Amino acid sequence: PLALDAALADARTRARESSVKVCELEESCAALAIAAGRAETRAKALGERLADAERGASSTLERDALETRVKALETANERLRVGLREKSERVDALEAEVREGRRAEDSAGDAATTTETET
Repeated sequence: PLALDAALADARTRARESSVKVCELEESCAALAIAAGRAETRAKALGERLADAERGASSTLERDALETRVKALETANERLRVGLREKSERVDALEAEVREGRRAEDSAGDAATTTETET
């Protein structure tokens, strides 16, 4: 019974810790998604300005500056997307860990109930 109680307590602790990690990662993913959306909007706006500049009579220096900014934003946006994808994968893994912890908790609880019933 003591081993089962310890296993049950351990499973509950792991499940709680994993749940907290999942919440933290979900918040982080939401923040990354917002940042990625903003970066994409800025890149699109700069791209439109660049297209306008290329059609207009703006200087080569202005066009080069806009091109550089667009490329920098596209690179930053790609990094944000990769980070978001990685965090989403981590959330999925932690959610699986939480489910496994809950299954272990249920199994330990069932075993403890069975042991108590038998004695």
